[in-house]
Parts: sequence; structure tokens; C-alpha cells
Amino acid sequence: PDNGVVNLLPPAIGADYADEPDGSGIDLSSVRLLVDGVDVTARAVVTASGVNFLPPGDATPPVLLDGLHTVSLSVSVRAGNPQQAAWTFLIDRGYPIISGLAPPQAEGLCLGEPRPKVAAQYTDGGGSGIALSSVVLQLNGVNVTSLATVKPTGIFYMPAADMAEQSHAVTLQVADRAGNIREAMWEFTVDLSAPIVYFTSPVTGQFVNETLLEVSG
Repeated sequence: PDNGVVNLLPPAIGADYADEPDGSGIDLSSVRLLVDGVDVTARAVVTASGVNFLPPGDATPPVLLDGLHTVSLSVSVRAGNPQQAAWTFLIDRGYPIISGLAPPQAEGLCLGEPRPKVAAQYTDGGGSGIALSSVVLQLNGVNVTSLATVKPTGIFYMPAADMAEQSHAVTLQVADRAGNIREAMWEFTVDLSAPIVYFTSPVTGQFVNETLLEVSG
């Protein structure tokens, strides 16, 4: 990979090269491929048009774990003139973290406002970073992402109209630049109706001769 991010292990590492059409040709013995400072040329496939190396995925150096890695390549033609190239890539197998769901999901929680804020926070925890183009927010199955405010650290949506007094479902999908996808789903209920109180004792019109009454309903 060239200055990119990957979420697979082991990643294929390589490069193409060529001499001028009327040149002396690539000197295969000059090819040197280093990964994180470790010479892996002997374990790579070296041809006149390029070099490719697939790490074994075990404890043999270089051990490619999550994080930033460097690659350097040197190659010469038979007439000399060595050339070098260097690049980096990031391995990121961690998934984004979604938190701060709003409205909060709690059993029995009802909201007394017709247009509640729908929001969440997310982070990639030091990985490759959130891919903003991957953020998708759905409310009751309807994609409302284009109506929301999408930021690198979170999303915010305010309904344009009053919501029905019922349960509502939210789905949020977020991916990082390496393609690791995280999804969160939660529900909330809108209830704008005031409670109705019925008294059962004392009954309407009842006369009592006590100063301390037990009222029930």
C-alpha cells in the first residue's frame, strides 16, 4: 500500500519499476526492499518489472501489528544510477467507538418534547480516523444524514417537524478510513400527553366526618 490504510493482515507490499526503453535494464541484484528497517528482499518475489512481498503473519520480523509502518526500496539499472523510494502505510483493524447517544436509551423513558435532538459521538481511538463520507444516520428507516450536522467527532440532527407520540428507532453507521464499520441502534418514545388522574376514594359527592382522609386513585 502507498501512504494508505489497510485492515487486513498480512498486507501485500510491493512496487513496480522500469528502465528507459533504450536503457541497460534493471539490475535485479541491486533490488533491496526494507520493511520497518528489516531487509526482506530474500523473501520477496523480485522480477524485472517489480518486487512483491507478503509477510508470513507469524513472529518472523518484521512483525506487522496495528500502527504505522515504513517501506523503502532501492533499485539500479545495469549501468548504475541507483534510485530510491520510501513510503508509509497504516494498519488499522480497530473499530470506531460510538457513544453519547441522544436521546438516551433507557427502559421506560419517555420524552415530553415533540422535536428531540438526535445525536451521537464517535471516535476511531487513535486509528486511521473516521471517514465522514461513511456516516449514515437513519430515523425510523429514513436516511436523514443530509439534514444532519456531521463532524469528525459526532453527528447532530434536529427534526424539522413534530414527531408522532410513539416509539422511534435510530440507526447510526460509522466507518474508519480502513473500512472498519461500527453500527449503533437505539430507540426512544415521544409522549406529549399529560397523565389523567382518577380519584376512587373519597368518591365524588361523598360526605365524611373525619379530618384525616386517605385519598386514593
